[in-house]
Amino acid sequence: MWIQQAKDLPVIKAAKALGLQKRRGRSLGPCPACNSETRGTDDNRGPIGVNFDQVAWKCHRCGIKGDVVDLAAFRLHELPFRELPSGRQLEVRTWFSKQGACPGPGETHAPSGLEKKKALLRVVDDGYRRPPQEELHDLWRLTCSFEKSLNDDPEWADPMATWLLRRKFAPLLLDQCKAARVLPPPGRVQMPEWWRKEWLPNYRVVAPVYESDGTFASIHARSVAVPEINPKTRWPYRYEASELVMANPDAVRMMRGQVVPGLTGLLICEGLTDFIRACCAAHSEEMTMAIVAAASGGFKAIPKIQIPKTSKIYIATDPDDRGDEYATVIADGLPDHKVYRVPLEA
Repeated sequence: MWIQQAKDLPVIKAAKALGLQKRRGRSLGPCPACNSETRGTDDNRGPIGVNFDQVAWKCHRCGIKGDVVDLAAFRLHELPFRELPSGRQLEVRTWFSKQGACPGPGETHAPSGLEKKKALLRVVDDGYRRPPQEELHDLWRLTCSFEKSLNDDPEWADPMATWLLRRKFAPLLLDQCKAARVLPPPGRVQMPEWWRKEWLPNYRVVAPVYESDGTFASIHARSVAVPEINPKTRWPYRYEASELVMANPDAVRMMRGQVVPGLTGLLICEGLTDFIRACCAAHSEEMTMAIVAAASGGFKAIPKIQIPKTSKIYIATDPDDRGDEYATVIADGLPDHKVYRVPLEA
């Protein structure tokens, strides 16, 4: 039946096509039933809340709720679908068919489940599968600063404080250099399927990672567990991290082809912790330095980055056999630049 097919269309995607605006988290506005613009005193949250699976919604101002078909019915004709006359219901079906969610009147073909699933994924030119963009950005909006994380309940703040102290990281400096943020404690928010719930108590320090063109593509997390656990880091479950790099704001601007005034060069390091340390050092010294970091297959992205020809390249990978191998890959991929191997002080 066409209605069951139409219900596979995520509520937020349908809402955008219907002209509603996505607000903070998974909220929407205005409500198509009561026309409220906000949920309460917070102007950033829309009145409509959407569940994690994006199959149901509810207005927290008027109490009206329903599925994606009801959302379209309210938006198009100001009534829930079941209360519409048959002619209006046909118009709702036609709207869904135009979105490719179901067959239109007199049609028999609709996109298959596989086609719909592929539409939700971001697949880059090299065939790598990345987390869905909307879910990725929603999750990033849930992160907080290091200073705020230290004001949390001791159960969550104490391991974070210990991790920062052992590595001599100042939380205010971390927040200023914008190298990483902190995921919320478990149970407070609904996490996407690709971030497994058993990870959250430990893997909370998280950095954004980018394609070589500066597109925000995924996240990389570090454990703050005491004592240390293995693995120390995590990538999104069942998605690929090849040719992705962590990057500070100056590096992101450079990767996007923007001019970075006063840029002194590009520093390349290995791993999330060294990336944070390098970003803190550059910020403390007031250096305009593009800084990127990678792990394993990420270094293959370096030659694809738009690096100004006059920029010097500083390679600060680990002083071991693997770090030497990474340094060789980087240097071989940048034959037109001056490349220097430098130590990254702890």
